[in-house]
Amino acid sequence: MNALTATVKRDLTGAWRHIGHFLMVPVFFVLATVLFPLAIGTEAQLLTLAAPGLLSVAALFSALLPLDRFFEDDRRDGTLDALVLSPEPLALFVAGRMLSHWLLTGMPLVLIAPALSVMLGLTGYSGYITGALIPATVLFGVAGALGAALTLGAKQGSVLLALLIVPLYIPVLIFCASAIDCARGGESATTPLLLLWALLAFALPAAPLVTGAILKWQLKG
Repeated sequence: MNALTATVKRDLTGAWRHIGHFLMVPVFFVLATVLFPLAIGTEAQLLTLAAPGLLSVAALFSALLPLDRFFEDDRRDGTLDALVLSPEPLALFVAGRMLSHWLLTGMPLVLIAPALSVMLGLTGYSGYITGALIPATVLFGVAGALGAALTLGAKQGSVLLALLIVPLYIPVLIFCASAIDCARGGESATTPLLLLWALLAFALPAAPLVTGAILKWQLKG
């Protein structure tokens, strides 16, 4: 597990040199959530109805912002080439990168969302919001890593990346918004929450292996 822990430490340390790149994720999330009521009005019932979808979509778009540099910096400085030649499995590096990416971009959204939900009339539902956003933000990052590997070094990579991964985001978006909306409406949120966590349980072991294989193919090509 040395490759995994070393990657996480390296990424978290290096994040301070590009802190603005990661700060824009929670800032965008807050701005999108705060500005939305100004656009549709301050009608409490309307805001409460729209809040589950708003929080989910804002988290999705926030997750897209840093993906263009997921592996690009390591490709440019030769780190990826060295990792491919290393005896350590590349999947461990990918898993470490996914974990550090979530700590830097996904976890802030999970921590901020309950406070923002109060403004949207979802007081008392912070547990459901957190329970839905944790797997959703992890899955956004996992799918983003897969897309970043497929578009590594491509011209107009950001556009290709969005086209590739947005379809993967749709089920996660639906289940996340549905879980929060069911809780808001007094219905059981168990089914969408279980589906989210089931997707996460499938993706976590599989995604690093698949992404690592794609990176090797890209670098050898």
